[in-house]
Amino acid sequence: MAKFFWDFKYPERLCPFEKMLGIQGFLLWRKVTHDPTNFIVFAEHDNIYTYDATKYRPKKFLRDENDETGASLPAPLQGVKGRGGSITYHGPGQLVCYLIADFADMGMKGPVHLGSTLDSIIKRVLQTFGIQGYSLSELCALKNDALQKELKNREILRTSKDGNVSPNMSAAGVWVVTQSALPKKIASRGLKIHKYRYGNNEAKYLTTFGYIYPCGLDITITSIKELTGLEPKLPEVAKITAEVMIRVFEEIKNQNSEK
Repeated sequence: MAKFFWDFKYPERLCPFEKMLGIQGFLLWRKVTHDPTNFIVFAEHDNIYTYDATKYRPKKFLRDENDETGASLPAPLQGVKGRGGSITYHGPGQLVCYLIADFADMGMKGPVHLGSTLDSIIKRVLQTFGIQGYSLSELCALKNDALQKELKNREILRTSKDGNVSPNMSAAGVWVVTQSALPKKIASRGLKIHKYRYGNNEAKYLTTFGYIYPCGLDITITSIKELTGLEPKLPEVAKITAEVMIRVFEEIKNQNSEK
């Protein structure tokens, strides 16, 4: 398995979002052209909203119907072409993880497998802080009438025209449930897949993603501090996350090799 490493060394602590785009681009180029290393990079960004400028105009996501540019927002709004998703907020105190890695090195069978694995990783990290996390499918399967009503009201659960009820995949990520049966999202994920090859070698698939707090849905978000009163340093959480991530990928890779 290729080497993983984690990094939290940006000297100003709050890494500008534009700076991180450049770092990701460089690591992606390096990975695609010549380097077998898989990268785990962590960052803490200054206040910023980002959205997919390829598909959307800012007005689609703003509560102020008269705002065409994002002027009503308390932080800058930046469009990112090819970003995917809808609109997102990043800010101080929020840990963002960017993984640039080969599917085969992670033992992944495809995007769905990777998504469920990421949820599992996040849940393991939360357990170290005494927090019970649920994937979207686990959340929607919980037998609690008040919770089920809340999930439908917030369109986390959707009912199709033929009456079938299913999870809204835009809400994928990890959730917690409060004592009052209120679902709150504590971590989300974005995924972009690239196809590449070294010379005449077989084509490979590469993924880049970040853990993010979403603003595209009418949902409530939460944090380790809000749930537990603890306020761990982000480098501590980053280190735990990297260690769990590496261990999980190695376990899956070993399981696959034994088959």
